[in-house]
Amino acid sequence: MLLSYVVSHTAGRDIESLLADRLFGPLGMAQAHVTKKPKGTRAAQGHLPTGLETSAWDIPANLAGVGGVRASLDDMIRYARAELGRVDGGPTKKTVARVSALMAKTQQPVDLGGGSKPVGPRMGMGWVLAPVGDGVVAIHEGGTGGFSSYIAVEKGDGPSGGRAVVILCDTAVHSIGGLSDLGLHLLHPTHPLSKPRKPAVPTAALLDSLTGDYRLANGLGMKVTTQAGALFVQAEGQSKIEMSFDSQGDFYPRTFDAALTPIAAAGGGRTFSWSQGSGHEVAKRVSPAPRPQEWDAGVTGATSATGTPPASGGPPVADYVGAYELFPGFVLTVTGEAGRLTVQGTHQPRVPAEAAGKDVFVVESVGAELTFERGASGEVDAVTLRQAGKILRGPRKK
Repeated sequence: MLLSYVVSHTAGRDIESLLADRLFGPLGMAQAHVTKKPKGTRAAQGHLPTGLETSAWDIPANLAGVGGVRASLDDMIRYARAELGRVDGGPTKKTVARVSALMAKTQQPVDLGGGSKPVGPRMGMGWVLAPVGDGVVAIHEGGTGGFSSYIAVEKGDGPSGGRAVVILCDTAVHSIGGLSDLGLHLLHPTHPLSKPRKPAVPTAALLDSLTGDYRLANGLGMKVTTQAGALFVQAEGQSKIEMSFDSQGDFYPRTFDAALTPIAAAGGGRTFSWSQGSGHEVAKRVSPAPRPQEWDAGVTGATSATGTPPASGGPPVADYVGAYELFPGFVLTVTGEAGRLTVQGTHQPRVPAEAAGKDVFVVESVGAELTFERGASGEVDAVTLRQAGKILRGPRKK
């Protein structure tokens, strides 16, 4: 938003006219706009994850770089072709080539600091540069009220090489994992798709394990209660909200875009992460936890962990050490240091993981839960990562 304002102020023109002259016009993006809708353009209706209709966000033109551009699929195909460096013939070929060359600079890695060991994913200008397979894919994903979008660009050799994927969705799905699984699957079919989300019934044990008072990382207090087999949440100063439950193990409200993901707590018990829009907050329990008991995620019917911490002398950390490929090019490396586990994703910082149950560990700072699986021989052979609506499973590399 700030960058949009600075560009507009510096140029002495509104950002929409700048976009029209320097991007939309040269690339032939005939329906792309911010507030000045071209004649004949029909706006799509946005929806909540539950299917209910919701209103679109209207972002002031000079702050529109945060997500205020509206465009058709045809527009975005032209945009993706330019990102790939594909320039068609015709009278505008030179202009398109010039714009495409400028766009290519945004995909170059930006120095985020940290010397030889930068923290966080590699970034371009607005792009996440993700290692996928043997190459690098530039990805941008996001959304606004009632809508989600995704673009991934994987350059190849020569002007006609490479591939791109564009997904425009008339439903806000950021709080339940977003569009990245689908986008990467379209680009690389070996990347697994998430299972469809369907209404489900939580077990009484899961409901009981979540009951209590919590505080989110942003300071907001939340009370979780149960009644007649349903979960209710109430934020400070707000009304009580009934939550539905889905087959991926997430609770969600019917009337707005949010999700409550149960996760194991260090030392045993349960807590949760709260996702709303594109933000994710991890909850800390501030009331005594319910009596120790086994909890059941209510998805597969299999008990995932116990409510009590693992006994001393339990499985050594060496049982879990190894590399687990969660999807092509993204590896979760698990190491053991001073009797504790640490985990590190590709191009991400190393973080400690605390024991939360039998073969279950949690990274509380990011609301991630790791459940290790053992094969017929009793050795750990896979891990499932659950975080902010996403569920990723990866085998242990031999």
